[in-house]
Amino acid sequence: DEHIEYLADHQEDVSKEVEWNEEKQIIREAVSTLSKEQQTIIEDVYFKGMTQKSIAEKLGIPIGTVKGRVRLSLKHLRSKLSRGGKEEEA
Repeated sequence: DEHIEYLADHQEDVSKEVEWNEEKQIIREAVSTLSKEQQTIIEDVYFKGMTQKSIAEKLGIPIGTVKGRVRLSLKHLRSKLSRGGKEEEA
């Protein structure tokens, strides 16, 4: 019985991991549709944990530009992900 319980618990963990990997892939694909500048800033903020101020200093651009790119990038990503990654029809 212990072995059956272990296998059942392990199966649930595997299912969660597969689901998480699928979600990460969808997010990666959505981020890849951003401009290179937007990709860099989103990766720095959300994947590397950098502050907007440090990104502005690193790139030599005003912090307002960083904030604007983050805002536009998130808007684009929300739109892309809410459509399931599909392009809008004209």
